[in-house]
Amino acid sequence: MVPRMISTMVSYEVECRTVGNRDTVDTQEQEDRTYFTPEKKKRHPIPQIRYARRMKEGNVQLANMSNFTLVYPSPTLAAAVDPLLNLGVGRSLDELRAETSQKIQALIDDADLSQFIVEGGDSDRWYWAAPLLLDRANEHFKNLVSTALDYDPSKDAEFGSDDDDEPDQEGAKKDHFDFLRQCFDDPGAAKLGAIPDNLAKVLADLSLGSPAVIAYRSLQRAFPSSVTATRFRQSMKIANAFVSLFNKPESIAAVRLSENHRWYWLMVADYCASGCLQSVLDEYLHLLLEQSDSSPDVVKQLCDAVNLNTSTINVDSLESFTMDDSRKMRCHYAVEFGSQRLEESSGQKRAANLREVFNSPFRPFLLSTTSIGQEGLDFHSYCRRIVHWNLPSNPVDLEQREGRINRFKSLVIRQQIAKKYRHTIAAEDLHDTTKIWDNLFAAADMEERQKAGKCELIPYWHVSADEHPKIERVIPLYPFSVDRQRLSTILKTLTIYRLAFGQPRQAELVEHLLNRNLSDEEIAHVKKTLMIDLSPISYHPPMNVPHHIKHEP
Repeated sequence: MVPRMISTMVSYEVECRTVGNRDTVDTQEQEDRTYFTPEKKKRHPIPQIRYARRMKEGNVQLANMSNFTLVYPSPTLAAAVDPLLNLGVGRSLDELRAETSQKIQALIDDADLSQFIVEGGDSDRWYWAAPLLLDRANEHFKNLVSTALDYDPSKDAEFGSDDDDEPDQEGAKKDHFDFLRQCFDDPGAAKLGAIPDNLAKVLADLSLGSPAVIAYRSLQRAFPSSVTATRFRQSMKIANAFVSLFNKPESIAAVRLSENHRWYWLMVADYCASGCLQSVLDEYLHLLLEQSDSSPDVVKQLCDAVNLNTSTINVDSLESFTMDDSRKMRCHYAVEFGSQRLEESSGQKRAANLREVFNSPFRPFLLSTTSIGQEGLDFHSYCRRIVHWNLPSNPVDLEQREGRINRFKSLVIRQQIAKKYRHTIAAEDLHDTTKIWDNLFAAADMEERQKAGKCELIPYWHVSADEHPKIERVIPLYPFSVDRQRLSTILKTLTIYRLAFGQPRQAELVEHLLNRNLSDEEIAHVKKTLMIDLSPISYHPPMNVPHHIKHEP
């Protein structure tokens, strides 16, 4: 029951602070928000990034074309700025925006976009049309975009699909995409009005925060030899997954609490830029490449991680219990693990999916598990804090629990390396860098190996660091609880257990040392005397020795 209770109440609290916050209510919303929304009614706030069609004078008119600013991976905007280069300079986000805006304004002037202005046109259309026209003005990008757009998204899974309950959305999206392709071939079809004064600034925001542009840059770094048209469509697929994420009620509320703009699509772009989504994707792709070097597999796993299906748990209040009408509460920010029916294929799939998405930078951000998650599973990629709901009776179980987040290239290892070795990467070298995390680990490996006694577990399992970040152990202890004394005993037993590991008759040695009631100084002396070093030996053959001579370490 505890994992269900934790995941339900934490997710409920998150909704109280987002969807339940009155500051996130739009003036157009007529109905009051309630947690237990009737099944036939939509939850508020409703999806904001939608593709609309309206009938006017017998003709179909498309609305909300600006949504394509989030799913169109403009190569021009991707090349206008590379946030990676800022690592060696350290500009603020506002400074980076200003510099990018100047570059884009120069591109607008060079491309002479004012030639596409028509009398009576709509100025707001420039925000989605300008990236398209800038790509069209570049001969190299023009051929790329022309090839990438030459397909039917309704028959191609690369474009993805929303989980909306309106079947007309896919048809509307196809019409919007067809019109986008038409405007690329014939810019006059866009019927553009006067160029807005803030166009360069908005395009700079898109260059730094559009999920499509960010995905295009990340894939370009991760798979530099991939076909550019394929990379373009994969970026659209990733961006479409993010659109689905930002269409969820709790996501809309969180964005509204963070940003303030006239259009939601621009709020999303600024939200992604402020949260440095570029760094998030670069780091996550580095971890995914450890599992597969296939771009389709990596893209699929990334998209699956972005959108975890919300699970529900049946709950009862006194009223619903007496009326035999249980209610459902949502689990998304926090989820339970261990109660899935593993004997069924659906339960196995759900459990495997939960492990994958928890090892991603996206939700769920809290995993509450029974002892099932205690052994043999990895939860370390984006977690360094473990909360013990209760203390195990065996100190080895405590070691097993905390070993789930103390693993190869864990979050705390990457944080320590980024903090300790970022200075080793010179600004002038960043121009040739495609995989920044490979360079950071290489720098850490080189420096750590120079220290005496270091083995091949360093720096991938351990980095010598005196300061935070560290793996955090949280144990809620109630006043006068017996767990207070148990914790002291378990930690001392655990230390002695580590001393006895590898010794003959371990159980008797542990019992003997515990009965001696040794002090910390005495334990340190015993440790130095008895502990066996099981780390692999780092062997380096002598210099100037013929390579055919075999050396035994």
